[in-house]
Amino acid sequence: EVDLGPDLTVRLREFCKLHGESADTVLRQAAREHIRKTTVEDATVDRFLTRRMDELRAHFDDDSNAL
Repeated sequence: EVDLGPDLTVRLREFCKLHGESADTVLRQAAREHIRKTTVEDATVDRFLTRRMDELRAHFDDDSNAL
């Protein structure tokens, strides 16, 4: 069970009436989308950090070899 709060509960109820979907369906889809988006963003951030660390290591190695 999820407590959506009064404002989101009203918005969800109105959305479901307009689109003919159940609240369960809307909430499941929202949860799936949130998890997918967060997973993709986390993977993107992780790839960015890994790439940047590799660049810094390469730069450090270049500086070390210059001595």
